[in-house]
Amino acid sequence: MPLSGFVRGLIGAVGGLLATSILLLCLAETRTLYSKTQWGVHLVALSHWQRYATFYSVWSAILLWGAIHGILGYTLGCQLHSRRHVTFALITAALAVAIALLQDRRLVAQFGHAGENTVWLQAVFAALAGGCLGAWVAERWARRTRRRIT
Repeated sequence: MPLSGFVRGLIGAVGGLLATSILLLCLAETRTLYSKTQWGVHLVALSHWQRYATFYSVWSAILLWGAIHGILGYTLGCQLHSRRHVTFALITAALAVAIALLQDRRLVAQFGHAGENTVWLQAVFAALAGGCLGAWVAERWARRTRRRIT
């Protein structure tokens, strides 16, 4: 019995949130500031005019990035309903991750450890967004071939 789109979407959302949580927990570290120990992760924050490295608590980073990746995971899960969609999603996700990892080497050179952590989070984002794009392309391709046949 095939799964409904809603159930597939929920599985994708939980998968995106879980991948983000595991990654951020692996990147987490402690620091001492004014004799107070904090547990968090160094990331590159974006303001309107500049980029700067900052230290986020683990839970706020999981909440922010997990929400974004959960939404993308839900969208991806809803779109994967055939073997063609899965194949296209995997191919475009791999291409998106390769492009994201090659493009963002400037962050590592400029911000060091915070840049590396941001590149890893952007790679997860690129994988989910690339998968969504690939599933969408597979759907458009299937519609196009159906129009040619009829």
